[in-house]
Amino acid sequence: MIRSTSIAAWHSFVPFSAALDRQICEALERAGSAGLICQEIETAISREHQAVSGNLRHLVEREVVRPTRLRGRTRSDRSAIKWVLAEFYDEPTHGEIVRSLVLAA
Repeated sequence: MIRSTSIAAWHSFVPFSAALDRQICEALERAGSAGLICQEIETAISREHQAVSGNLRHLVEREVVRPTRLRGRTRSDRSAIKWVLAEFYDEPTHGEIVRSLVLAA
């Protein structure tokens, strides 16, 4: 059962989510085919990880953003996926993550 308060909360968030989507896409557009890791997007648009990663996920589901096989390093020196706008995605350069994992096995 979905409560009316939940629906109201979602409707009040939609404008903020759309603005955040635009900020994420603008940051990725500036990066071009080099892409950005989530942490770089967070820094570029001065937003917290939870907001960026959540919106990044639905941008991927809508096929606006694509993951790449390229990696960057986080501030804690961990490997992280680089993301690109779908319009910058190039199979020879970016490859599919699943395909690259299969080829490495």
